[in-house]
Amino acid sequence: MRRSLALLPLLLLVGCGQPKTKAPLTQGLPVTTNVWAQLSLVTENKPNNKANSEILQGFEALLQANPESRRNLAKIMEALGAIKDAGLGDLTKGDLQSITLGATLPKNAALIGPSPADLQLVLILRGNFNPTRISEFANNNGLKQTEVGGAPTWALVQLIGKIAKEKQTAPDPFGFGLTAVDEHTLVIATPSALNHAVAALQGKEGSLIAPRINVLDAYQDWQLLVVFSDRDLIDNAAAENSKGERTASLVKAYLDALPHDHIVAISGQRGDQSAFGLYGVNAATQESLSYGASMSTTLAPKMVELAGKLVKFAADEK
Repeated sequence: MRRSLALLPLLLLVGCGQPKTKAPLTQGLPVTTNVWAQLSLVTENKPNNKANSEILQGFEALLQANPESRRNLAKIMEALGAIKDAGLGDLTKGDLQSITLGATLPKNAALIGPSPADLQLVLILRGNFNPTRISEFANNNGLKQTEVGGAPTWALVQLIGKIAKEKQTAPDPFGFGLTAVDEHTLVIATPSALNHAVAALQGKEGSLIAPRINVLDAYQDWQLLVVFSDRDLIDNAAAENSKGERTASLVKAYLDALPHDHIVAISGQRGDQSAFGLYGVNAATQESLSYGASMSTTLAPKMVELAGKLVKFAADEK
């Protein structure tokens, strides 16, 4: 299994598909959002489809080779079936098409491991869902249904517990709710953000407008985009960590010179390369620093296919 873990950076580099447009889907994210990400699960690239299929088959073979892993795989497939039966889509047939995540952190929040009180989190799932079936499933399992913006809403952790057939679920410190806005949109959010997210998706409130970042223009398509857009949070955290240190003034001088009001990570197609890039950007001046890796688009699916063969080889050794 350790061999397969080494392949994860390669999968991140190549991505899992190419969306039709590079324009991010930020509708539904509150205007206060300062950390957001989008993952596209749609793929139309045939070489990548074939290569990704090879590696998934290799992982399945690896899991099947070990009795304990085989039992875990059976549980995963059972869970996917339960998710479909609950109206949340058939994940094996691509019903989940994209995931957009947004968070609003206050200026004094911890960047790593913020408390539930600090975190306003919104998760938007786009694809093909069945709100009527979700409602029936929830009702049949004794779950309370409420409404947000006229759309049916349930407690997320309790709903997941029923899907997973858990007898008792632990309390949810975040209080996440799930709202079926329509048959193509589900929203998961903390209580303080759920009303605003649903209203934004319904056009009743404003949504986050993605900032203009020129470095993204080099990417014709992308699969994963992560944007951190709050310089104050970075500066405050750095100042707190260096407080009283002899290097505090150097840390401040370094940050003043460093473009970092937006930190951007992106995986996608750049020219004839499948690339992963990490950028520090000053949106006002468009100054930027970049770090990244890439491989040609013709080589990328071959490398993924090779990774699949390596995983299958590891399975055959078991």
